[in-house]
Amino acid sequence: MPIALVLSSVFSFGLARAASPVIIGLSPSSATPGASVEIYGTDLSDKVKLISGSGQETAIIGSVSNDLALVTFEVPLDIQPGQYTITVGTVASPVKLTVNIGGAR
Repeated sequence: MPIALVLSSVFSFGLARAASPVIIGLSPSSATPGASVEIYGTDLSDKVKLISGSGQETAIIGSVSNDLALVTFEVPLDIQPGQYTITVGTVASPVKLTVNIGGAR
């Protein structure tokens, strides 16, 4: 009987849920293809998506900090100009990314 109680306690602690990501902002909010963009928040992951106004999604693997508070990614070279919603996991940034072509930031 005591063994069952011990196992029950061990398993209940092992089922902790991961926190949901929170995006606070990004910098810069306007960039050119090839530029580096930083996403700030908490519990972030390296799974980033850029979603165009027409709904086209571009998946990107970013680089996430050890404390999960910063993700850095490069704007794809072949992306079209326009405004993009940025998501990390299923959470969208409160600020859109504007992609400009031709060196304008």
